[in-house]
Amino acid sequence: MVGNGSGSSDKLTYARAYSLMKRGNFWMNRVTQPIAALAVLILARTRITPNAVTVLSAVMLIAAAGLVSVMRAAPWTGLVLAVASQLSYALDGADGALARVRGCSSRFGAWFDLMFDRIAHVSVLSLLALAVLEDGAYRADSVKAVAPVMLLMVVSVAYHNGFNLRGALFPARPASGGEASASPGSRAGVFQAILLTVCDFGFFMFSLSVGVAFGRLLIAVWFGIVVHAVGLAALSARVRQLSAEAALASGNGE
Repeated sequence: MVGNGSGSSDKLTYARAYSLMKRGNFWMNRVTQPIAALAVLILARTRITPNAVTVLSAVMLIAAAGLVSVMRAAPWTGLVLAVASQLSYALDGADGALARVRGCSSRFGAWFDLMFDRIAHVSVLSLLALAVLEDGAYRADSVKAVAPVMLLMVVSVAYHNGFNLRGALFPARPASGGEASASPGSRAGVFQAILLTVCDFGFFMFSLSVGVAFGRLLIAVWFGIVVHAVGLAALSARVRQLSAEAALASGNGE
C-alpha cells in the first residue's frame, strides 16, 4: 500500500465520502451507501488498511451466520444477522472508497475484495444449510435437496474467483460507449430495477434475516440459493459480454 496522500483524510467530509460510493440499486443507494460513507469517514482517520476492512467485513458476516447455525433460527439471532450483515455489506463498500481516499487503489486490492466477497457469501449459505441438515424438524426430502446444493455453492466460489483472478492478471479493455441499460421509465427498466434490488446482497441478507427471525430457516436458505444462482448467471453473462467487448476492441486496434 502507498501512503495516504497529502492530508486528504483530514479534510474528508461525509459528503465527499458519500460521493466516492458506487451508485447501484435502491437498497444500495438508500441503505448501504450512507452507512459505508460514515465508515469511510471514521476509518480514514485510523491506520486500518482497506484490505483489513475487507477481511473484517467477511469475518463479521461469517461469524453472524455461524451464530445462527449454532443457536438456530430465533428472533434474536435473526436480529444479529440483520445488523451484522448490513454492517458487513457497508464495510465491503467502504474498503474501495477508503483506498481511493488514500490513493492506494490497486488491481490486487480489487481482486482481494471480490475473493473475500465470494468466500463470505458461500460460507453464509453453507452454514445456514448445515443448520437445516442438523435440525430434525425438517422433512428428509427437504434436507436431501439442500445437501447437494451446498456442494454446488462451494464449487461456485472457485468459479467466481477464477474469473476475478483472470480479470486481475489479464484485464480486459472494454469497448467504448459504456454499458447499455434499459430506460428507467420503461417496463424493462422497472423490471431491471426490481431484479437488481432483489439480487442485491444487502437486500438478500435482510430478507434472509427476516426468515431466520421468524424461524423459517429452510425457506431462508432456499431463498438464498435462488438469489445466489441468479447472481452467478448474471456474472457469467457479464463475463461473456466483457470478453466479447475486449475481443472486439483488440480486433479494432490491430
